Amino acid sequence: MNVNLDTCSFIHLCKGGVLEIVLALQDWAFFIGPIVRGEVVQLKEVVDGCVTNNTLNALPDDGLLFDDVADFADQRNLGFGESECILFCVGRNGLNLCSDDRKARSVAAAVIVAERILGTADLVKERVRQGILTPQDAFAAYEVMRSRGAFLPALERQDFIL
Repeated sequence: MNVNLDTCSFIHLCKGGVLEIVLALQDWAFFIGPIVRGEVVQLKEVVDGCVTNNTLNALPDDGLLFDDVADFADQRNLGFGESECILFCVGRNGLNLCSDDRKARSVAAAVIVAERILGTADLVKERVRQGILTPQDAFAAYEVMRSRGAFLPALERQDFIL
C-alpha cells in the first residue's frame, strides 16, 4: 500500500515514538510532499534521515502547482499541507491519504474513495496485525500521542487487540 502522510500524521507518529516502526511496514511505501516537508521543519533531520534510508519517499516539487494547492486550501478552508496531501492522492490513483485532521478527512472523502483514507491509529494497528507491536505497546504509543496533543479518535486498549 502507498500512503501519503500529512503534517499531523507525521508529527503524531514522531510524538508517539513509532515513526520508524510504522515506516518499516512490509509491503507499504510512505510518501511526503514538499509542502508537508516544509511544515515539519522542526523535524527536518528526522525527515531527511527517513528519505536517505528509503523508508520515506519525497514526492516531487513539481508534482503540483502551488496555486492549485492554494486554491484548493482556500475553497475548502484547509491548510496547505492537508490540501497538498489530498491533491497528490487525487492525482495518483494508488496513493492513499493518512490524516488525523477531521476536516481534511471529510474533504478527502468527497474527492477520493473513502477506503483510501487512513489515520495514524490505523498505521499503528497495522503493525499489531503484522506482529511487530504488541497491542499493549500500540495502545501505549497511542496514549503518548494523545498526551502530547494529538487529536486522535477516542480508542480503548481493546481497539488494538486484533
